[in-house]
Amino acid sequence: MQVTETSAEGLKREFTVVVPAADFESRMSNRLSEIGKSIRIPGFRPGKVPASLLKKRYGDAVKGEVLEQTVQESWQQAMNANGVRPAVEPKIEIVKFEDGSDLEYKLAVEVLPEIAPIDFAALKLERMVAKASDSEVDDALKRMAEGRKSFAAAEGRKAETGDQVVI
Repeated sequence: MQVTETSAEGLKREFTVVVPAADFESRMSNRLSEIGKSIRIPGFRPGKVPASLLKKRYGDAVKGEVLEQTVQESWQQAMNANGVRPAVEPKIEIVKFEDGSDLEYKLAVEVLPEIAPIDFAALKLERMVAKASDSEVDDALKRMAEGRKSFAAAEGRKAETGDQVVI
């Protein structure tokens, strides 16, 4: 696998990744042989279906599956090899993908910024102290009591201000 960094602007990085055709073909044949072990086709014993028939019937589906798996593994390897920590899932654009030729794709990713370590022992903090007067404390207690009061049914009198009425 060949990885080339094509762009580096701020936190955005772009790479071109080339996966050799031999790697892709070996993955493809491995996946077809896995499928061949479990598939049943009339006229063949289980696990004895010829690879050419498997490729003819299931080649396109397997190619898509192997392509997805190859791209997923290769972009993660590319990030690890270059020491890049992606912030989000990268945007991938297939540039070239043909039978018998190398797989080439572009990878655009935003990386996590480098943050310098901070010596917290050297920081000096000032503790803020809030002073409340007695009237402010009384007002706060009244508001809390007002918010938590419960209502009881009052019979034999008219509704007054502050009462809760159910219609």
